[in-house]
Amino acid sequence: MRPRLSPPFSNPQGPAAMAVLVEVSPAAWRGRLGLMEVGMAFALGEVFVCVACIVLPEDMTLLPWWRAVMLSCAVPAAVALPLAWRLAPESPHYLALHGRTEEVASLLTSIA
Repeated sequence: MRPRLSPPFSNPQGPAAMAVLVEVSPAAWRGRLGLMEVGMAFALGEVFVCVACIVLPEDMTLLPWWRAVMLSCAVPAAVALPLAWRLAPESPHYLALHGRTEEVASLLTSIA
C-alpha cells in the first residue's frame, strides 16, 4: 500500500497528537489546549491552503498546479515534525513501559 501524503493540518496523526497534548498538559489547561489545537489547526490549515492557491501561478511547467499546492501544503508539517520530535515530552505511559520511573514521576509532578 502506498503512503498517502496529506495537508499538514488535516493529517491522520491528529488523534494521536490530541491524545499526547491532553496527556502531558497541566490539568487546568487540558480543555483549552485541546479545543485550541483542533480549532487553530483547521483555521490555520484553511488559511494556508488559500494563500498557497493565491500565490502559486496556475501556468506552472514543472508540476501541475494542484500538485504544487499539495506539495506546498506539506511544508508546514515538514517544519513542525522535527520541532515536535525535539520539544514534545515523552508520554508517561511510554516512559513507564521502558522503566524510566524517575522521569515518569517528574513529568507527572510537572503536569499535575
